[in-house]
Amino acid sequence: MPVETVDLTVAVHFDKPGAASVRVSDDGEDAHGKWIANSLISMKHYNLQHTQGVDRYGYRRRLPIAIIRIPVWLAKKVELV
Repeated sequence: MPVETVDLTVAVHFDKPGAASVRVSDDGEDAHGKWIANSLISMKHYNLQHTQGVDRYGYRRRLPIAIIRIPVWLAKKVELV
């Protein structure tokens, strides 16, 4: 049985090649960021847009925006929907 998925538009706080997970938020605030395992992301697309966000030290940062596809159960668990 296929897993139900959802596409989310998120601000990306951390995404490095070879990393096990990415840190994303729905509002650009690192304090609201969630770690998502790359193995659970079935699609990640950077749309070349950016947003203003705040890093963990309180400094304003320009963050890339991406669309990710993750299982619905995970989106609910990390409160992104």
